[in-house]
Amino acid sequence: AAPPGASPPPPGRVTDFAPGDRVGPYRIVRTLGAGSMGTVFLAEQEEPVRRLVAMKFMFRSSPDPSVIARLQAEKQALALMNHSGIARIYDAGATPEGLPYFVMEYIAGEPLTAYCDNRKLPLAERLRLMIRICQAVQHAHQKGIIHRDLKPSNILVHEEDGRPVPTIIDFGIAKAVQQEQDAAATHDVTQTGGVVGTPAYMSPEQITLGEDVDTRTDIYALGMTLYELLTGRGPFESEGANLYELLFALLEKAPPPPAERFRTLGAERAEAAAAARRTSPRALQQALAGDLRWIVNRALQKQKQDRYASASELAADLERHLQRQPVLAAPPAGYRAGWYRFRQFVRRHTVGVAASAAILLLLSGITAVSVRYAVVTSRQARQIQTERDRAETITRFLLDIFRFANPYDARGGEITVRQLLDRASRRIRFELDAQPQLKASLLEAVASTYAGLGLYAPARIQQAEALRIVERELGRGDETTAAARGRLADIELKAGNLAAAERQVTAARHAMEARGLTHDARYAAILQSLALLRKEQGQYAPATELLERAVAINRAAGPAAADAVLDNWHNLANVYIEQGDYGRAGELMQRVLDEKRRVYRRAHPSLAQSINDLAVVWLGQGEFAAAEPLARESVAMFRQTLGDENPELAHSLNNLASVLANQGKLAEAEACQREALRLHEAFLGPDHYITGKSIYNLGFILDGRNDAEAERLYRQAVELLRRTVGPGHVEVATALHNLAANLDRQGKYAAAEAASREALAIFGQAVGEAHPLFSVVQRGLARILLDRGRLDEAGRLLREAAARLETAFGPDHWRVAQVRNDMGEYFWLTGNRVQGEAMLRESYEALRDKKGPEDYDTRIAAERLARVLAATGRPKPDR
Repeated sequence: AAPPGASPPPPGRVTDFAPGDRVGPYRIVRTLGAGSMGTVFLAEQEEPVRRLVAMKFMFRSSPDPSVIARLQAEKQALALMNHSGIARIYDAGATPEGLPYFVMEYIAGEPLTAYCDNRKLPLAERLRLMIRICQAVQHAHQKGIIHRDLKPSNILVHEEDGRPVPTIIDFGIAKAVQQEQDAAATHDVTQTGGVVGTPAYMSPEQITLGEDVDTRTDIYALGMTLYELLTGRGPFESEGANLYELLFALLEKAPPPPAERFRTLGAERAEAAAAARRTSPRALQQALAGDLRWIVNRALQKQKQDRYASASELAADLERHLQRQPVLAAPPAGYRAGWYRFRQFVRRHTVGVAASAAILLLLSGITAVSVRYAVVTSRQARQIQTERDRAETITRFLLDIFRFANPYDARGGEITVRQLLDRASRRIRFELDAQPQLKASLLEAVASTYAGLGLYAPARIQQAEALRIVERELGRGDETTAAARGRLADIELKAGNLAAAERQVTAARHAMEARGLTHDARYAAILQSLALLRKEQGQYAPATELLERAVAINRAAGPAAADAVLDNWHNLANVYIEQGDYGRAGELMQRVLDEKRRVYRRAHPSLAQSINDLAVVWLGQGEFAAAEPLARESVAMFRQTLGDENPELAHSLNNLASVLANQGKLAEAEACQREALRLHEAFLGPDHYITGKSIYNLGFILDGRNDAEAERLYRQAVELLRRTVGPGHVEVATALHNLAANLDRQGKYAAAEAASREALAIFGQAVGEAHPLFSVVQRGLARILLDRGRLDEAGRLLREAAARLETAFGPDHWRVAQVRNDMGEYFWLTGNRVQGEAMLRESYEALRDKKGPEDYDTRIAAERLARVLAATGRPKPDR
């Protein structure tokens, strides 16, 4: 197979085939391009099975008769392999004129770098593709086959079930090395061909012919491919450089580290490369300066014995990098290596190390208190000893846990934060019964760390045990018990257990109120927990009231509660978003973000959250150009601080997908949403209500491109949300509204109307008719009624929706343009054609300017205007 858009064959070496020509059972369809030894055609095999294949014909102009021997070597080589990542060979032969050919599996994919750039795959996704490519190459190497022309254009990527699948094509210069008795014949075949391969990806030994190539030649080419995949350019790529300069560089010059190469691209190219990887130039520069430079450096060593010994070894190092483990290609030995391993541990375990650091600070505070009290009277000696015993217990506990993390004591294994937490929780549960309050405190620290990693099930177990201990020691009504119960409610809420969260937070609130502690900071924290629950239940007015009370309590506490006030404001702004009050939401969220940027001088998850939520404000206001850079910054910051496997990243990806989809950037939006859905399912489970929201967001992105699949996703989301949050929740209404629009587009008008009316009833009951989303659903129902010819009711609904939406968002919002577009069609259908055409034109131009020409709503508006203009004999509008 050959990649679409491959370069044409070199002059004077063109095979004489045209579409429709036949070669045996194969009919030529079209030229695909030129490989290193011949021209590749798309052909249709007619018997014994009908299928599309790729036919590669050797160049007629080859002066050496041994091309037949080369073809047979290639056929035998490929026959040895059976791997999903390697294109299969079906047949080989020669035309009656003696022109050799072979027939391969046709891969309808894109070249590796083009696929990744077109879909703006982040570095982690690119590296996962590279790992799969390495695994395919390893399979070939185990069969004794070397490719010798690996490069991005010989690796095609197609999609199966929405997931990228890389396939290596064109083993046209493969060399069989398995059987020693064939060595001489194989050597002859190679030498008659001269230097084979693509210069920019050739290893030094291929250029000099000074030694036989072996599997490590492919490792070098994989390194070159990886370099380009990371930076967007090859290490020696230069405008105007001739072949001899390139070969000299390959032989004599060390490739610049990827970060250095990226730095030389210039601002415009660097911005484009970073955008193609869904990150910022600064973040990409930092990523390339890390472990990836060592991995690339090892793969591109001039001496093949200094490279990775195998493709699987390269794949394993890439996997270690993704898992934030030390890589084999790490820096030199000695104390720097020790520091490197420690730094990698901290990078992998940011949340865990932060929690441990907090415990260490607690230990320091306890020790200081003990020393201070050492000078008091003998009456307090017993209390002093208790504090010292507590400090010594914590010290021994922490030292043992971190000794377990030491690679020497871990018997060579790599320790993860999950293992540390599991070990810590086991020791706490079974070894600290004599100090129950200390045991509860440490269990809560472990629970908090589990929750920070998105591991809500073990977090819930540890927090519930801590609550049980505190309640037994201090009583159900104690304020410490209430605070622990509130923290358990927070974990239940994140895990999607709304009923359990309700029970815990209600009991905590009642306990604090019964003790008269309604001005205590712990009471404010419980009010915030209850507010977040109410928000998820769609009860926005009570949520607002609770958060405003929490703000008042924390502000009265002074500077000590400044962080708590900031957290209250952030959550209050999110409630305003749900209420459609984007003005107040934006003002408050910007205030929070400005303060967090002042406090956090570097990337931080809390900062990433506020950046993400301000992007949501701009999204709700229809300011997609303002939302996109914020959404991208949030995703990049979450990746930097929490890694690629975390539920917070999923939430941010979900919002970025919405921003992109509303601008018609559907391919990238789909990739973001699928990654978000994968993470939501992995961390929250397939039955979590947030997973349901992620499912209907994917349906929204597929709408208009794959309506059947979008309908399936909407129905799945409706059913899931009804089970988890109840049939009267606004999220159920949102999913039903989107389902109704999808059914309307498919001509299933009766089902569409039923779904839309149910959605409208839920919205009216849950948030009231004054909420902007009520009018959005009202407009959706009117759209369906227009299609069913029920113009009177449609007109009434459109007028009501237009008035409310303009009041809520202002006259320039895209939702106002959307409903005015429907009104334009309504006027046209009811005979008021002048007003109808004017509104259709005006609203189309507004949608085009706001959402871009490729957005679905813009395209629908363009089609409506085009129909009107065609009816009057005028040309359709420019897009």
